Amino acid sequence: MRKRGFTLIELIVVIGIISITSAILILRFNIIDQFKIRNEKNTLINDIYYARSKALLTDMDTSINIFKDSNRKNKYTISQAYSNSLTTMDTKERNLNYLYFKSAGEKITFKPSGTVAKAGTILLFYELGGEERRLKITYAVGGEINVSDEKAN
Repeated sequence: MRKRGFTLIELIVVIGIISITSAILILRFNIIDQFKIRNEKNTLINDIYYARSKALLTDMDTSINIFKDSNRKNKYTISQAYSNSLTTMDTKERNLNYLYFKSAGEKITFKPSGTVAKAGTILLFYELGGEERRLKITYAVGGEINVSDEKAN
């Protein structure tokens, strides 16, 4: 009588083949970099909405400032006006490891009504698969924020 099933060696060989194939696919299609870039973009966008909400809830001007520090690293902070001087709400700055900008820096200031002090556009860039892409964040006076992700020219 013959037993039906797989031997331990057959299972190890199949798991090895699947592991090698998935490792090649992950490295070939930059899946890890795509996840990291998407996470960084979403964090930045969520922090912009957070700054707007903070301005509405606290009835104070709230700013998000994107800049390069003294070491030329891209960062941003969220700050809030206390008696006409901007102080940082959190002591932690967020680093931008994948997104970068080509201008001197950008700042969005939300008023207590949720509107922005001045309309504008922030252009951030990142590279994916050897191709430069652009994240365009447009903010209107009414407080509306639009985000588009496209190929850079």
